[in-house]
Amino acid sequence: MVLVMVLLLAKQIITLYHAVQKTLTKDQHALVNLKNFNRVITVSIPQLIVISKICLATGARISEALTLTRSQVAEFKLTYTKTKGKRNRSVPISPALYQEILDIAVSNHKIFNTSYKDAWRYIKRALPEHVPSGQATPVLRHTFASHFMMNKGDILVLQRILGHTKIEQTMAYSHFAPEHLIQAVHLNPLEN
Repeated sequence: MVLVMVLLLAKQIITLYHAVQKTLTKDQHALVNLKNFNRVITVSIPQLIVISKICLATGARISEALTLTRSQVAEFKLTYTKTKGKRNRSVPISPALYQEILDIAVSNHKIFNTSYKDAWRYIKRALPEHVPSGQATPVLRHTFASHFMMNKGDILVLQRILGHTKIEQTMAYSHFAPEHLIQAVHLNPLEN
């Protein structure tokens, strides 16, 4: 069941990847595709699969997912407290992911006992040609943000989900949804 869910998620990601593949350069954020996500499954332990799913479902940094505790996992919601921006943020999750997190928890306090180094190594090994130098751990977060915008997500909602303090940080993903800019034509005071 877990593998089927991961493959369905990966299928969505490969669709995203092909949609923007022509516009990506080596310097831009790498996106995960189905073939390579399968390699993550092949080389990783069950904890790394769940960590990857958390990052893809919530836009979390690998370090944020790794440091989750049971108290940060509420019914269908994760609350990140050890964030780069030093601000707590909560992100909803699916019932299925919630159950997977509970099932994988290593104790009543800790969810994972995987190290950051192990997570980095597995992602880098699984996606070598799609992960630019220094981008091994952010690749899942960037995939989430790009996919969110391509599915017509609100840039301000994305800002809150990612925990960005400045909208300029989040605007890096706006090119994945240029049609939202047309709103400026229809929503300005001269048109209303």
